[in-house]
Amino acid sequence: MSESLATANSKLGKGSEAQGRLSGSGSMEIHGALGGEVDWQGLLLIGAEGRLVADGRVGTLDLRGILEGRLDVTEEVWVRRGARWAGGCATPSMSTEAGAWIEGEFRVRPPEAG
Repeated sequence: MSESLATANSKLGKGSEAQGRLSGSGSMEIHGALGGEVDWQGLLLIGAEGRLVADGRVGTLDLRGILEGRLDVTEEVWVRRGARWAGGCATPSMSTEAGAWIEGEFRVRPPEAG
């Protein structure tokens, strides 16, 4: 994937591998391996068998698999049991379940009041 523009309800299936820039909006599920750069407005779900190696920007992140990289998350982050994240993020809201593994610089700051 040299450059991809995806829309709502997109998926990278189990066993798939892609490299490049992912940009778009809506919901995106990664169940395979994706590397490169991310600019996603909406929900980005990394499934239990998914792997993302990238830096960039995401609306909402639901991490169940592996993430290596730094993301700016504009809405909220969920790091589920069994997930692994090395890198970090800046976000206004982050929830981490028991059994998740995170390493890096994670900054959680509520949005500035108007």
